[in-house]
Amino acid sequence: MWSNEQRKNDRAFTLVEVLVALTIFSVGVLGVLGAIAKSSNIASRTQRLDGAVMLANIRLEEAICVPVDKLQARQGQEDRYTYAISMENRPGGLMMAKIIVQWLEGGNTQEYSISKIFLPAPVQEEEN
Repeated sequence: MWSNEQRKNDRAFTLVEVLVALTIFSVGVLGVLGAIAKSSNIASRTQRLDGAVMLANIRLEEAICVPVDKLQARQGQEDRYTYAISMENRPGGLMMAKIIVQWLEGGNTQEYSISKIFLPAPVQEEEN
């Protein structure tokens, strides 16, 4: 049998203490899970924007690296992105190319655009 002296020395957690500790732990875990979900969403959005920037840069460089007689506006679709390239004459024989890349994100259309002023390549003469 246990004496009163032994019971006082044997300390255990009460049910209330265990419930309070579990509640505090649960709140902490929920906070961490919320932060993980948010960072995953941000990483996904950043990845889509990065894809749009890379597509815009590649298609814009391709569009302006042709002789002046072949410069033209065009549209296209690649993966989840659609793009449109426009050309505009500028003073001094320069041209401005602009590309707009669009994609859907969370039900909303997102857009990234970039433009570049350049001196068009001369017309290439055909060799005989």
